[in-house]
Amino acid sequence: MRTWFRGGSPLGPPSHSSDWLAGLEAVTNCDIAIRPFRVDFDDVVFGLIDETTDDPYEGHGGPWAELLPQGLGFHEPWNGQYDT
Repeated sequence: MRTWFRGGSPLGPPSHSSDWLAGLEAVTNCDIAIRPFRVDFDDVVFGLIDETTDDPYEGHGGPWAELLPQGLGFHEPWNGQYDT
């Protein structure tokens, strides 16, 4: 039986990848726009669901978006961090 893993090598990336990465510009963080969506397939919900509520006793008590089915929760300050 042979096992193969796609991705990085212990020896580092191939030279063509290094050349490609060296040509990329510096990272610039900025605001983005998103749109919630929902797809139901085989009784599983996929999507970015708006779960915003002002009720502190129900839900998360403020703006909140949930990525399903992974269950990643995004909230202010909208900096890319998430809750599980």
